[in-house]
Amino acid sequence: MKRLKTVFLLLVFLFGYKTAYNQADKRFVNGFESKINGNDFQYHSSIQLATESLLVRATDGSSQMEWLTSPLPDNNKDTAIIIWLAGIGSSPGYAAFDVWVNKIIENQCYEIGFDTLRGTVRSLFDKCSGHEWIASDDSTGLGAFIYETLGNRSQMESFKLDNYQRRLPDTVWFEGIQPGELFDAFRFRASTPAAMVPGGLITEYRLSKSFPRIEIVYHLEKKLVTEPEGIYIAFPFDLEGGNLAFDVQGGEIRPGIDQIPGSANDWNTVQTYARIYDNNKQLILSSNDIPLMQFGGINTGRYKADAKPASLYRYSWPMNNYWTTNFNAYQMGTHEWTYTLTTSADASQATAARFGAENKVPFLSRVIPGGGKDQPEDKFSIFSNWPAHVMLVDMKPLDDEGCLFMHVREIAGQKVLFEPETLTKTYSIQMVRCDANGNFLSEANSLLNPYESAFFKIIIK
Repeated sequence: MKRLKTVFLLLVFLFGYKTAYNQADKRFVNGFESKINGNDFQYHSSIQLATESLLVRATDGSSQMEWLTSPLPDNNKDTAIIIWLAGIGSSPGYAAFDVWVNKIIENQCYEIGFDTLRGTVRSLFDKCSGHEWIASDDSTGLGAFIYETLGNRSQMESFKLDNYQRRLPDTVWFEGIQPGELFDAFRFRASTPAAMVPGGLITEYRLSKSFPRIEIVYHLEKKLVTEPEGIYIAFPFDLEGGNLAFDVQGGEIRPGIDQIPGSANDWNTVQTYARIYDNNKQLILSSNDIPLMQFGGINTGRYKADAKPASLYRYSWPMNNYWTTNFNAYQMGTHEWTYTLTTSADASQATAARFGAENKVPFLSRVIPGGGKDQPEDKFSIFSNWPAHVMLVDMKPLDDEGCLFMHVREIAGQKVLFEPETLTKTYSIQMVRCDANGNFLSEANSLLNPYESAFFKIIIK
């Protein structure tokens, strides 16, 4: 994909050469085969082959045109010469042509196809598994920003929803590509009734250069609205024969299946991750900012006890003002939130739990001043023999007892003896199992059952 800049005036005309020009010289590609988006313009050119044209009357992104070239020649060459003509208007300035090759970007892990008119992802192809993760019957695209307004608030209080409107952004334009050492960012800007100003919504897709990792970052200048409103973000994933599951406080459940009977299922609170999986692969989605998700569809107003997801779709629910008790009447100002997703050929819960926890826990670092030229390094690793499928949930020092208080959880569904050792001869450790309040358990041992949470005090001697 390339971003080409050219001098470009307020009124821009585009003329396509007919295929006769291509036949005259196979090196050239017809630069205007058909229109995708834009205003048709009747123009009579002195050039006989220039018979079709498009017109745009602004260069700030609020108006745009999009078109297809003829297919590029399959000649195994890195260069193609694409020919079109641009007319000159009356107000000189600079603008950009965004040239997409099949609207596909890729790295070693994924091929991603963008819908540039909506600012969403229409295709997410996993090169490792050969699976297309976006549902073929999806109509919005991955990352779609859906703005919902209600005709009245009382319907929600009556446990129904039959008077509402859902809208995608009014105008979307591609703002640019920002290459980086860690990831490349693809940024779209859009106008939506939820925003204070035109172009008040930015969606940025970040494709990692080293890992199977994609981040989707939203930036919204939210308008003050006291009438009932809500926002959803679409994740229309699909996997034939696949399952849905998500992380809660202390374990994983399948929505509508493993829940307490009668508990809320129109929406759920996700602790660190939600995933879809089969025996050979999985896709994991995590957000450090937005915990509410709806599984199987937009379920607001369903109010059906023990309902199960209708599909593998999921919709994140960043904000709403539907309830009037203990909630603000509105949200406004600058809001930014991020989703992170990955895929893996290891479909285990342990892999999902590890990814979710790593995404939620920031990388901590500190600067320790040096102690002098001849002073030995005062650093060592306290633990060894730590099972890979035992996750550290939390740990804190208890200064008055001279020990560490640790919360761990088994995440692979396997029994395991949790008996870490020390790597240094200078120190030794003693582990004592406790309850959640730090009280010693007299008959406890270090055996962790599948998916069990446990607490230990680590005494360093």
